[in-house]
Amino acid sequence: MKNLFVILLGVGVFLTVCDAACFFKKPQFRRKPLNGCLVEGNEVRALSSEWVTKDCLKCYCNSDGSMRCCTMLGLPIAIEGDKCEVLEDRETCTFKIVYKNDHTKKCM
Repeated sequence: MKNLFVILLGVGVFLTVCDAACFFKKPQFRRKPLNGCLVEGNEVRALSSEWVTKDCLKCYCNSDGSMRCCTMLGLPIAIEGDKCEVLEDRETCTFKIVYKNDHTKKCM
């Protein structure tokens, strides 16, 4: 019973952290109606399309022109004191936790 509680608590924390790393953007309107979502640099993405930004955000353009973006990197919950650091890889949108003095060894 104790293990079940720990598992449920962990899943709840994971879902909360994942959801907190998302944002929602209302549709933007101009003089002419847009047939998609307006993103940075005045680029318009097609309705119901999905893409990944250079900042590792996975975005989705809803059918009403609103946009939802979530980070793909996630957030580490805890790291081992001052011995470890988080290294992000923006090419693959992943991260790893390694020892500060030896980046070849994973820190648990």
